[in-house]
Amino acid sequence: MPLQTEVRMLTYMNDFLSRYPYPAEAKDAYLTALNTCLESSRACAMFEALLKRYEDDMLTSYKALLEDMKTISEMIDIPEPVGNAILIISLTKQLKVYYAQKGFSEELFYRTMHDILYKTLECKDVRGLYGIFVPDWYMFFFHLRTFSMQRLQFQITNFGKEYTDGDVTLKPDSTIIAVHIPRTGTPMDHDLVLQDYAEAAKFFVENGYVERPVFTCSSWLLFSRHREMLSEKSNIIQFMNDFTILDERLYDDYAQVWRLFDMEYTGDVDALPADSSLRRGYIDLIRKGEKTGTAVGIFIGE
Repeated sequence: MPLQTEVRMLTYMNDFLSRYPYPAEAKDAYLTALNTCLESSRACAMFEALLKRYEDDMLTSYKALLEDMKTISEMIDIPEPVGNAILIISLTKQLKVYYAQKGFSEELFYRTMHDILYKTLECKDVRGLYGIFVPDWYMFFFHLRTFSMQRLQFQITNFGKEYTDGDVTLKPDSTIIAVHIPRTGTPMDHDLVLQDYAEAAKFFVENGYVERPVFTCSSWLLFSRHREMLSEKSNIIQFMNDFTILDERLYDDYAQVWRLFDMEYTGDVDALPADSSLRRGYIDLIRKGEKTGTAVGIFIGE
């Protein structure tokens, strides 16, 4: 790769990271890893080919990009989560072009890409290094199906089942809006949540994604036993109250509690932080050997 191209790639990465409050250690890790990749002629050529595939086809197999990036990471001896991160950030350069082609604003682009910081910090908390250990999550970002509003994220998806509520009838192939709750480190203020529903409804209707906004959420945050742990005024309970619960599923083990505790469960309940009502409630469930779970809910927008 010509030196000028390498400089542009490093400059883009630095400029992108500088738009958000990345820790200096994270910025250094990503820039160093990218530079290591570019310094290897074989790895550099493979990396450039990955970016070109996405440039040529927005719907190119994202899974294949990740698999090839894993090979590159092994080749240049960088941790896989770090390789995931430098690929994902580098791909955003072309994603920004796709946003512009659709007439979507830069504000929406940078707001949505803020999620990469959230996943970076999550990886540090859970795995002990800056990177992205759940890279599959970004497929629909790069396919222009997931967008961030002020506090929540919204993804176009198919409903997958039959459902009727008043004048609304949904079939398995009906297009609806899935709600995701990013780990921003800030309270999920319900006034902002309500604003986000309205903003998302307007965005997806005006851009032809849906005719009428119907929201669904599949999340551990909708688990019914939260009502035993939290007050009715809590942000989580208010969020739960937005949805009609369609289904609840219990987990077989406690592997999923990392989402609440910012660490993987090792079997030592005393190692889990107990600095919030919700965390204490989960610790109590675990001590009793009771199950945690997840639920799916729906609500009809205006």
